Amino acid sequence: WIAAFIKKCSKHKVILRVLEGTPSHDRKQPQRFVSIAEMTKTDINIKYVDALSIEYIEELDINVLYIPDEWDNPENTLRDVKSLLKTKGLVKVDFAIMHGQFEYQLPSHIKGIPRHSSKEYLDIVRYLIFIGHIHVFSEYERIIAPGSIDRLSHNEEGPKGHIRVSIDKK
Repeated sequence: WIAAFIKKCSKHKVILRVLEGTPSHDRKQPQRFVSIAEMTKTDINIKYVDALSIEYIEELDINVLYIPDEWDNPENTLRDVKSLLKTKGLVKVDFAIMHGQFEYQLPSHIKGIPRHSSKEYLDIVRYLIFIGHIHVFSEYERIIAPGSIDRLSHNEEGPKGHIRVSIDKK
């Protein structure tokens, strides 16, 4: 599946970024996208991201913030994001690709689970924030949690598939 997906991305000139997920069950498996691209000698703009970082993608003239799961606690991560923005001379990024969860995704009575602040990230991201970890689709302002492509729980009847967005910078 990964090889076929990479070939389609190459054919359509898709820039592919693969973010590291939850260490306890992803176990760095997402980096196989890069390995398979190399093994199949597929000409593709691909990168596996396993560290908090901001990438400028010249072909699209955008800055993208990446936050892997369990990078640090949300407060320290936000501090590091703001420091990275300052280092790069940026006030905002265009997009954020994150793994974790925002406070709106969990019921308020659930305590002890780290949550990112939607307000803080909405303030530093110009367009959209994509976040994975909670396997159910949700949307809050400019935050999109695509969920998973599989039904992982009984009674999980919400939409499944993928998210396709178009951005008009004007």
